[in-house]
Amino acid sequence: MPKAEVESRRSAAPDELAAIAEANRLIGTGTSIAESLRAQLGVLHELSRARTSFVALHDASRGLLSVVASRGRADERVRAHRADEGILGQAFAAQRAVEEPGALALGFSRAGAPVGALELSGFRNRPSDAALAAFSQAMAAALEVAHLQEELRQRKRELEQADAAMKALDRQRDEFLGRVSHELKTPLTTVKTYLAMLLRNRMGELRSEQVRALAIVDRNSDRLLRLIDDLLLSSRLTVGQMSLQDKPFGLKQLVEECWAVSQKPAERAEVQLEQVSGGEFFVRGDREHLRESLLGLVDNAIRYNRPGGKVWCRLYSEGATAKVQLGDSGRGIPPEKLAALFERYDPSSEVQVRRKGAGSALSRVSQVMQLHGGSLSVQSTVEQGSVFTASLPLFAGMVVAEAHPLPPAQRGGVLVVEDDDDCREGVQELLQAEGIEVAAVARADEAIAALKTMRPAVLLVDLRLREGDGRTVISHVRGTPALADIAVYVMSGAVTEAATFKSEGPDRIDGFFEKPLNLPRVLTAIRGLVQGGERAP
Repeated sequence: MPKAEVESRRSAAPDELAAIAEANRLIGTGTSIAESLRAQLGVLHELSRARTSFVALHDASRGLLSVVASRGRADERVRAHRADEGILGQAFAAQRAVEEPGALALGFSRAGAPVGALELSGFRNRPSDAALAAFSQAMAAALEVAHLQEELRQRKRELEQADAAMKALDRQRDEFLGRVSHELKTPLTTVKTYLAMLLRNRMGELRSEQVRALAIVDRNSDRLLRLIDDLLLSSRLTVGQMSLQDKPFGLKQLVEECWAVSQKPAERAEVQLEQVSGGEFFVRGDREHLRESLLGLVDNAIRYNRPGGKVWCRLYSEGATAKVQLGDSGRGIPPEKLAALFERYDPSSEVQVRRKGAGSALSRVSQVMQLHGGSLSVQSTVEQGSVFTASLPLFAGMVVAEAHPLPPAQRGGVLVVEDDDDCREGVQELLQAEGIEVAAVARADEAIAALKTMRPAVLLVDLRLREGDGRTVISHVRGTPALADIAVYVMSGAVTEAATFKSEGPDRIDGFFEKPLNLPRVLTAIRGLVQGGERAP
């Protein structure tokens, strides 16, 4: 029997075992299919001491075996072959080693189907059949892993592209919600401002029926504001884009603020708000969002009460949790409807009690509490009333209320920067009616020009100007030594913009007023900052 045939049947030698181990080690190390196959080919090339070697993959669309990697010298054999051409085609079809003088080809498969072949020419050391079989398996494994890695890289690219698209969509959605909030609340600011002036007799005495009509308009503008806030909050909660400011604050102080705001609605409904009981407890979170949530609970208790009824509130703690317990003497809720009370509002649902108007905010109140690590629960007895309990984690580090001192009062007036004509004129007239000197402009460049000839005590600036950006005015003030200590207050319909400012640094602000403006709060703050301003109640 010829010597070559005898050698071809021998078992793998030690050097071949080492080469096979190296080939196995290299599986999965390439950065591409071609690189992975080139690494495998390199081991076999060195083992066989071939002059030239190459590996080709089957291109079914063209019926060719196309070269993807080669080693050694240039050779005319290193080219694309037809799938049935020469020993390369035979090895590919037969999935075994095929040999002719001076050349050896070896096929390999993927998932049981032929996918490629390699060829060695001018080799000095003919590998054993066992080694060739092992290299065929290693080549198939390397190809399979390389394909999987390529698929993973492709999926990663697709996911990265999808993630980038989602982030861009989120930014667009957030910008849209901010713009919608601002555009809806700016006209409401104008409405509320002139209503406040009329109801305070700043524009002449009113007859009783006129006062009643304006009070109804004022009440329904508040209702419209709640609906807008509910809509925007629902949108942010739905897409998980609600921005939370994380600061410590006193919970009892917050509840008492809600109590004060709810006093007039309670009087109109002939419902008594009892004094808030319990001590002060400190929590950490977004004060404005929690304030709106608690206001929603108080409004709900008033709305579904009965004339002569009562609403009470108690604060206490259980372990590391602060509790706000809000009770009413209203109609109560049937037991079969309690389970669905905090579900997202569905107009087609039978759960209508406490689920329309302000009551539709209950699911959102529950979600806001959950975002703060807390919860909302309810107990109710029909015809006796309901008790809602809001739970929030205690902030143990706070032993005194966080101080927010106002800037020192200065002599001067107020510069209002607002691009909406009606809103600007309304705010200007309101402040002037209180005896406060006011200048008002519509654009950022007008504000900067005005600040060259005047030094107000307070800058009241809208951020979203049609021409320019309110932030440029703030930066100008803080960057000009003669103006740097002016009290700067931002007013905006997009409450999430408050989170973009800090109370210190080159762009600091002293406060944020959400539109429509809480006029008593605005007047109280500005009166305390302007020397000589009228201190009317």
